[in-house]
Amino acid sequence: MSSLSRDEVAKLAALARIEMSEEELVNLASQFGSILDAVARVQELNLDGVKATSHPQPLEN
Repeated sequence: MSSLSRDEVAKLAALARIEMSEEELVNLASQFGSILDAVARVQELNLDGVKATSHPQPLEN
């Protein structure tokens, strides 16, 4: 599982000027790990030939 350490989350919180408790830092580190795992799975997909889009559906007026 990919993860951020408690200290990395604390540094991000400080840069964003967000005060967080120790419990919040530990919890958020775990949640970031889940998010990073999901992104890693998407990066494993073979998307050769798939056109980039800004919206999943065509935009029409």
